[in-house]
Amino acid sequence: MKILLTTLNSKFIHSSLALKYLYNNIYDIADVSVREYTINENLQDIFCDIMSENYDLIAFSTYIWNVEHILKLCCDIKLANPYTKLLFGGPEVSFDSIDFMKKNDMVDYIIRDEGEIVFRKFIMAYEDKSFENVESLTYRKNEEIIENIDARPIENLGMIRGAYDIFDENSIKDKIVYYETSRGCCYNCSYCLSSVTKSVRFFPYEKVISDLEKLVNLGAKQIKFVDRTFNYDKKRTIDLIKYLCTLDNGSINFHFEITAHIMQDDLLDALKNVRQGLFQFEIGVQSTNKQTIKAVNRIDNFDELSKKVRKIKSFGNIHQHLDLIAGLPYENLDSFKHSFNDVMALEPDNLQLGFLKMLKGSPINSVVGQFAIKYRNYAPYEVISTQFLSYKDIFLLKDVESVLEEYYNSMTFNYSMKFILSKIDNDYFSFFERFCNFKKGNDYNKNLSRDDRFYLLFDYARSFLSDKNIYFFKELLRFDYLLMGRNRVIPEFLKNDTCKLNSQIKKDIIADIDLSKKFDINTEIKNINSVINIELFDIDIEKFDKENIPEKKESYVVFNYFGAKNFRNIVNFYVY
Repeated sequence: MKILLTTLNSKFIHSSLALKYLYNNIYDIADVSVREYTINENLQDIFCDIMSENYDLIAFSTYIWNVEHILKLCCDIKLANPYTKLLFGGPEVSFDSIDFMKKNDMVDYIIRDEGEIVFRKFIMAYEDKSFENVESLTYRKNEEIIENIDARPIENLGMIRGAYDIFDENSIKDKIVYYETSRGCCYNCSYCLSSVTKSVRFFPYEKVISDLEKLVNLGAKQIKFVDRTFNYDKKRTIDLIKYLCTLDNGSINFHFEITAHIMQDDLLDALKNVRQGLFQFEIGVQSTNKQTIKAVNRIDNFDELSKKVRKIKSFGNIHQHLDLIAGLPYENLDSFKHSFNDVMALEPDNLQLGFLKMLKGSPINSVVGQFAIKYRNYAPYEVISTQFLSYKDIFLLKDVESVLEEYYNSMTFNYSMKFILSKIDNDYFSFFERFCNFKKGNDYNKNLSRDDRFYLLFDYARSFLSDKNIYFFKELLRFDYLLMGRNRVIPEFLKNDTCKLNSQIKKDIIADIDLSKKFDINTEIKNINSVINIELFDIDIEKFDKENIPEKKESYVVFNYFGAKNFRNIVNFYVY
């Protein structure tokens, strides 16, 4: 039997953790291949690629972001070859599997929940079609759909082969690599599928550190831990954090989903002096409305969370990504605005404004009628309205999300946004709401060029900032523009004609820059200019960067592009 394990990832840079586990746990008993695609690829191209081989069984890993695409693809596969068997697995089909198969008659099998052991049993039983003892399997038998009993969660995770025991080394270099050190969740958030599996189980510690060393050495760009609460076990967390520091090669980034309010002081101490960019934290807040938090079974501890987030912020070395969810019970528009302002006041590096998704199997489905929750009946099952939020409120929040992503989360406007947000009396939501209205009212279209996006923010700032503040803002916006890369053609609206470069100072700065690896002291200025850019500003940008204080003072900034991989790390300041 010839088997294909496949899925459609959200982006090319992503890879499927599930397929790696499945492959490594059946490769010794089956002729199995792995092919990964993305939801952005042409389905016809994917179809042709898959059908170029004569597979007996094709197994798809399904999620809310890819299931609609996969179903279309499977219709074509069945039409082309009705004898090809199709198996689905993953969160999207682990609940209501019988109903799913009734609606989609091209699907032959579904494996629910954890698949490593179940899939191996399924393959071993496949030849005789003796599936009665394969737990967590839903399958067709004649005209009947049969749903076997659920398998128990794998208690000893050390008994399954790891995702990175055997893998293509080329799939690691410069990629985002997903990894888990544990499964399950200790919390019971009603909108999350992790609440269904209560127990938290850990992979063997020695296995974890061995895998991580291997992945870092193979050149992974980022290792993204998918543990639901990475810092659940306090001692294990500190040990892992300290170990990860020893793997720092100067470019690797580790991303975790953590619960901030349970972070202990010794863990914070271990983070205080790590390299900037080594760690990235995702912290779920979801709402600061106490009634909402109680209704979705979360722990209400925003005050403690705020203390920890501010403490980490003070270190200046860890990117913090905070989340909110719109559409939760008891959260009307005014309440959500309050939650938004509470979280923005913590100055996160990224604020993700998400929208409630009524995931199959999640406990919140039991209160749909109670809270008049209306949602799309197809993936990703996103909320349309609730008793507390009208569909027009949702539309407004979608607009705010769009502007937030473009001007705050993109990190393209770091310095100019930092300044302008300090002038709005902490009413962050109103700032973004007014920005949306300004954009619509002034006929800015959706597909703006880079320069247009900068001009839109400048135009909006002029509508409410004083002349003095707009002067500071414009200089910081010019700085943000130059941080984007080697483009020296500054738009007219950002030019400062009062700033005239002093040629002698420019020569002194060039002499001070160590470019000896590429240029000698006699290199012509025009050649040096190919890798550096020197700009004069009318404010002390370095002081604003460090102290958040705008001060009128001439300062030279050198943008050194020589060997730079990250344009956020190319700046040297010279004040004369």
